[in-house]
Amino acid sequence: MNEEVLCTTDDPADDLAFHKTIAGNDHLVKTLPTFRPDKAYAVENPENYNSYLKKLETSVGFEIATHEELMRALKQRIDYFADLGCRLCDHGLEKFFEIHENDFDIEHLFQKIKSERNLEEKEIEFFKIQTFLKLSKHYHGKGWVQQFHVGAIRDNNKRLLDRLGPDTGFDSIGDFSQARAMSQFFNRLDSDDQLAKTIVYNLNPVDNEVVATMVDNFNNGSVKGKMQYGSAWWFLDQKDGMEK
Repeated sequence: MNEEVLCTTDDPADDLAFHKTIAGNDHLVKTLPTFRPDKAYAVENPENYNSYLKKLETSVGFEIATHEELMRALKQRIDYFADLGCRLCDHGLEKFFEIHENDFDIEHLFQKIKSERNLEEKEIEFFKIQTFLKLSKHYHGKGWVQQFHVGAIRDNNKRLLDRLGPDTGFDSIGDFSQARAMSQFFNRLDSDDQLAKTIVYNLNPVDNEVVATMVDNFNNGSVKGKMQYGSAWWFLDQKDGMEK
């Protein structure tokens, strides 16, 4: 199919051993990792999250006891991925979250999670947006492209989720408000000149024009197509969706 480059999707804790093997084989398609840190901010289930932290600790070689150490661990993995040719990151989220700077203390929330106590919805949103902001600044520093896939509502059938586990289906188009929080997120990074090259993919066709008009607000001429509206994704990845 005349492929030149293949970018895989990889968790920060992955050792990327296969990428090292492929890199030494000139007969294979050039294959590069993509940094996908969804599990690093999936704090809805503290028990699962703490299990993930242990896996990440093994990869970085130190204990992650604070949010600051979490960010240090992710920065270490970003550097590791970059050394193996990574130039992309990707994030799956229902929606962009508004930034309320002083509503909570991020370290207090992290300790609450470490003690396996559930966070309230607003606390979860605060944790995620603060983590996104810090990660995005690292991406900008690396010259990476950051991607956001927004608008899916996942695991709707709880009975079958319990029976089969995550990522087995039962996902749908969600109807989340996106525009104001997206604007706020990009503005926060752009005001410090730390907004990385960005692609936003949306799942709800209602948001087509919202995303298309929003991202172009932050194209500043520094690089061609710095901010892009992504190609048709998932439920929209069919003839009618692609044409729209």
